[in-house]
Amino acid sequence: MALTTELAGRTSAYLVAEVRPQVGASSRSGCSAKGRGQAGSPLYRIDPASYEAEVERAQAALAKAEANLATAKVKAVRYEELAAINFVSQDARDEGRSRAEAGRADVAAARAALQTARINRGYTTVTAPISGLIGRSALTPARWSPPTRPRPGDDPAARSDLRRRDAVERRPAAPCGASWPAAG
Repeated sequence: MALTTELAGRTSAYLVAEVRPQVGASSRSGCSAKGRGQAGSPLYRIDPASYEAEVERAQAALAKAEANLATAKVKAVRYEELAAINFVSQDARDEGRSRAEAGRADVAAARAALQTARINRGYTTVTAPISGLIGRSALTPARWSPPTRPRPGDDPAARSDLRRRDAVERRPAAPCGASWPAAG
């Protein structure tokens, strides 16, 4: 004889993630519907055109800084040699050194700008931070999504709620070889 008990109860998510874009632009596409999502799966795709252009601009700025550095290094070496035989002043030699150092700093700044541009381009794909149920999305195609952090009382312009539930669902057994669709 089997003894069973049915109890009423509620389950609630123990982990909730509000997903917001890291960069601002128009949305090109969004998640298709509510349902289950896996951590790392794409939820939204923000139009990457301006971010691609920013990467290209940063690459050009880096190439220009490297070319300027090469010229500054050549002049610095030339001024060192000429200063050794007293053909140019020590001030000119020092200026050549400082231009070479400034060129190195410009190259470092251009590399950092390129890295930032690449990171921002990567943020054009908004991914799920956790696995779970995908809730209502307030982001629609072409809706502006500002790159701000949430503050208490903010009306979010773009977000998707992910809720993770680890609860036992009471369902009748599925026929052999079949399974019930995931809750969502």
